[in-house]
Amino acid sequence: MARALSLGEPAAEGAETVVLRNTDEKVLLSALSRLRAADQEILRLVAWEELSHAEIGSMLGLSVAAVDARASRALKRLRRNVTDRGDV
Repeated sequence: MARALSLGEPAAEGAETVVLRNTDEKVLLSALSRLRAADQEILRLVAWEELSHAEIGSMLGLSVAAVDARASRALKRLRRNVTDRGDV
């Protein structure tokens, strides 16, 4: 019983965290959706698929240096999309 009660308190804190995380995710997804398709693809491969730049290069027929450059530029554009909207 004590364990069940102790689990209830963190859930209240967890709810706030979940709301903040969901808000952050919405901002990020909105900013991502405003990028070019190629930028979206490279960021998804890096962040969501967690592929290495070598793996991405192999998939897309690019050198690791080209993947590095594209990922860096795409990330800068994503940051700009977030900050331009004042969502930070």
